[in-house]
Amino acid sequence: MFLSKKDTVAFTGYQVIHYQIKALTAFGLPFKIGTHGRPIVLVSEVEKFLGCTSTKTTQYASEPNWAALGA
Repeated sequence: MFLSKKDTVAFTGYQVIHYQIKALTAFGLPFKIGTHGRPIVLVSEVEKFLGCTSTKTTQYASEPNWAALGA
């Protein structure tokens, strides 16, 4: 998921795209410039930057449970 235009303004504090890009660069956040010229920022990167720890990563076993598959 990506920050909306409104969220990008709220997060950076700037409405002008050039200043949004400068702010994101200063924060050290990875972003890309979309075809519309606006910065595209992943919500997960902002959460990580702000110290949110609610994002979970699922770990999977390296092999399937063969017993459960009847093999």
